[in-house]
Amino acid sequence: MAGQLVPEFPPAVVIAGMHRSGMSLAASLVAAGGVSLGPDPVPAARPDSLGPFEDPEFQTLHRQVLAANGLAGEGFTCRETIEIPVSARQQAAELVRCRRHAGQPWGWKDPRTTLFLDFWATLVPEARWLFVVRPPEEVVDSLFRCGDPAIGFDPRHAVDVWVAYHSRILDFVRREPRRSLVVNLSRVVTDPVGLVADVATLLDTALGTPGPRYEPGRLRRGPPARRAGLVQAVRPAASRSCRSRFARWQGRGHGAHPRCPWPFPLPAAIRR
Repeated sequence: MAGQLVPEFPPAVVIAGMHRSGMSLAASLVAAGGVSLGPDPVPAARPDSLGPFEDPEFQTLHRQVLAANGLAGEGFTCRETIEIPVSARQQAAELVRCRRHAGQPWGWKDPRTTLFLDFWATLVPEARWLFVVRPPEEVVDSLFRCGDPAIGFDPRHAVDVWVAYHSRILDFVRREPRRSLVVNLSRVVTDPVGLVADVATLLDTALGTPGPRYEPGRLRRGPPARRAGLVQAVRPAASRSCRSRFARWQGRGHGAHPRCPWPFPLPAAIRR
């Protein structure tokens, strides 16, 4: 079943990644292309924001699972194993059944999904995965500027969570290259039409062309010097990227998407 579309179900795309990585912008583009990302998306926290484009039912389910494991609902955790209660599995199956019933391209976006990739990949075999990644210093800077209480003033925890999330993503993409598309946030900003075209190819379905969504000033990009040194001290960056690994997969016929390189050097903790 892995790598194959399931013809009796409408196409599905799951947008995942680390918090503050630009998934909301990517989700807004995918939604503009014609993918339903939920009946009542979570509203924007600020009037000038695009909004998180998160399906509240998936978000609530993930929060409940985290709470059942004694974890905070934001999902800033490095725990490798998170148990999913039977009741949550039943809720998840019902959510998927309802979304499929609409008979149109659908999906959801929630960074917490990254903590449950194998569960959702098994439950929704037709799903394709769009992972939006952003360099750690930019993510840490965004988390600190937002003053997220789950991060507080612990830079090591912020970086460790980034490493944990990207370890999960990389492990999943290694196993499911045909179902995965990895994009850097910078490409989401600079090539929105190309991004949606790649998602359409991934889903093997036609999608519309999105209009401009990004507005300069809403997203701080580039390596913040004060955070780059912090990240370097906490998790020394690797000297090489994973681009060659993805290229080797393509060469061996594993079907990784042609625009699916790992887009920046990874900490040595992830390259293990």
